[in-house]
Amino acid sequence: MTYHNTTQEAILNPVGLDKEIENICDVLDNLTWHTNIFRRAWQIVESNGKKGITKAKTYLKDSHYYDVLSNANFASLSFITVDSEERYKDDVQSTDWNDERERDISIVFWVNLKQLSGFSHDYIYTEVLKREVEKELKKVENLQIKRYLDEDYRKIFKGFDFNQKDLQLLTYPYAGFRFECIINYGGNPYSCD
Repeated sequence: MTYHNTTQEAILNPVGLDKEIENICDVLDNLTWHTNIFRRAWQIVESNGKKGITKAKTYLKDSHYYDVLSNANFASLSFITVDSEERYKDDVQSTDWNDERERDISIVFWVNLKQLSGFSHDYIYTEVLKREVEKELKKVENLQIKRYLDEDYRKIFKGFDFNQKDLQLLTYPYAGFRFECIINYGGNPYSCD
């Protein structure tokens, strides 16, 4: 789905993983060239005739989900996937919110290299973008970057399906890349009251 002027509002008073996702989005907002920052993308299966197709969709509001894999109307977009179950960092028996937890996440980018402001390169300059993103992500205290991917769209957009039309949005001037990370959270008092 291609759409215009779609934005996702910050979560008010986030806790746990949502709080760390907000911290990531805050630092990504420092990238002057980055135009559309989405938060968590969920794996939503849609019917395509006889077969289900897994799409990356983020929840905006009012029960609306939007496909965030690629969009020819944006200069850039990013979204976050949660790639593992929640793990306790220490061997604990309690499910108290004071316990430290961690999860594997990925921060996925899709860009139109000809539309990014501040760049006039005529090549696939994802290494330049990677360095800028990495500099900002290092400001997130609880985030550890494990791996960077930019070669194979199946690895960049792991867990999601594409149709032939989507694949054209992965050749120049378009590009995608992915940071696989571990995020730590918890350790702070939290009450559902």
